[in-house]
Amino acid sequence: MLISFSGLDGAGKTTLISELKQALEQQKNEVTVLTMYDDISFYSRLRRLRGLLRGEPAAPKGGATPDPVRTYIGDPRTDVSDKTTPLARLVYGVARSLTVRKAVLMLDLASLMVRRLYVEGIKGRVLIIDRYMYDSLVDVADVPGQDWLFGRFFVRLAPTPDAPIFVDVPAERAFARKPEYELEYLKWRRGVYRKVFTWVRKPIILDNNDLFSAVVALKAAVGERLHAGKSRA
Repeated sequence: MLISFSGLDGAGKTTLISELKQALEQQKNEVTVLTMYDDISFYSRLRRLRGLLRGEPAAPKGGATPDPVRTYIGDPRTDVSDKTTPLARLVYGVARSLTVRKAVLMLDLASLMVRRLYVEGIKGRVLIIDRYMYDSLVDVADVPGQDWLFGRFFVRLAPTPDAPIFVDVPAERAFARKPEYELEYLKWRRGVYRKVFTWVRKPIILDNNDLFSAVVALKAAVGERLHAGKSRA
């Protein structure tokens, strides 16, 4: 079984994943939790390679966060983090271009398929992914010129999780928990998530304004999908 969690930074995904993992293990399920940005994505491998070359210690699990281009219409911010030389700006500009990022999505998809085959197919474990291809697609939407026809195509191309979960909270609540991004950006990003999840087959939209209620709803929804999967098997 594949379960994915998507949503804003500060939506409460990590807490919900922990609660769900514990509940599944209590039901004698073996569970593996991976994160898209730490364990699966092409950029995660680039970060590890860069760290090795620089002699840096490995980043803590879950420490990686998406790096949006931050040039959507009306965004007042600029991105000047250590890209001060012409060569660095050129490399960054190419690496974060729409064409390259679409190509990277395909690499991420191939990596996901391999990990899923190993965890679900060979080891027979429930696989939970913190962030998913849907989050990567939202990241691509940060790039000017995003083609939503590609977005629809990619959602159909990517394997639909047995339980594709969108943890939805108001941008103000997410900002209060994790103020790394500006409020207006979070409002915009939440709108993109909502758009993407209209294309996802049988999504679970989880309102996390109240944690207790969200956990109860999460366990019930996943339990229903898990039971249905076992019945089909």
